[in-house]
Amino acid sequence: GNGFIVPPADPDALARAITDLVALDDSGLARMGKRSRELADSRYGWDKIAASTERVYDKVRAPRSRSPVEAP
Repeated sequence: GNGFIVPPADPDALARAITDLVALDDSGLARMGKRSRELADSRYGWDKIAASTERVYDKVRAPRSRSPVEAP
């Protein structure tokens, strides 16, 4: 996997995850790091962030239909 998921407020689970992490050899750590980096790049890489920002800009610039406001 890409990491360890530990339930909140579960010190035993946290201790097991730390023990499992410490037990990994260098190649296991390298694989985990590589997969984590790939996941982060696929979700939060520049291309994704730029496309998301452009969608926001497009929404802001899009003409909106406005109903006439009646004077009180």
